Amino acid sequence: MKEDEGLKNLHFKEARANRPLCHFCSEHADYKLSLFRGVLASDDLDVCRSCIENETDLGAAIAEVSRVRIVSYDTGRYTTGAPDKLQSLLRTLMPQRGFKTITSAIRIAAGKPKERILMCAACREAISPETPGFVRWAIDENGKFHSIRLFHLDCWTNPGKTAAPNEWSDLDGIEKLDRSRFTLSAVEILDQIEKKWKLLNEYTTHKK
Repeated sequence: MKEDEGLKNLHFKEARANRPLCHFCSEHADYKLSLFRGVLASDDLDVCRSCIENETDLGAAIAEVSRVRIVSYDTGRYTTGAPDKLQSLLRTLMPQRGFKTITSAIRIAAGKPKERILMCAACREAISPETPGFVRWAIDENGKFHSIRLFHLDCWTNPGKTAAPNEWSDLDGIEKLDRSRFTLSAVEILDQIEKKWKLLNEYTTHKK
């Protein structure tokens, strides 16, 4: 596992040193965008941070695609989703450490409606039994699962196909996950998500 991680890190160090130019300007690209009109990517675009945040020229290029995958040349992290959620997808690539990841997955604040206690990391909208989602994680250098995040099904198209089977789970299956494979902080987040998901299901049942 460590050897694989070393090769992966080497790959991205080389990619950073030899990154291509932005498709829309003369700056070096910060992201690679794969554009999907069907099952397979039809085009790839290298885009700098300024052009992807501005979207003036990029908007026309992604207007007719069904989903887009963004890969960061800085970190190698990637995310996939609908093109109209582009800026939200970009935010999910920003580094988050330790317990700060809890706030990207769960919003627990006084006065918040029960329907909004679980939030999608991409679109920032509520995850509930009416708008279901799934939990996703990454694998650290020690082979442990970490960096827990929640997504709507629509915000990460076909999660079972665009991510390895051991990198995601439906929320209904969260209690069956082997906690020994996760870091301690990730286990605490999972336990919180499980409790909130059960609460949402109970709340939805009582509303009917």
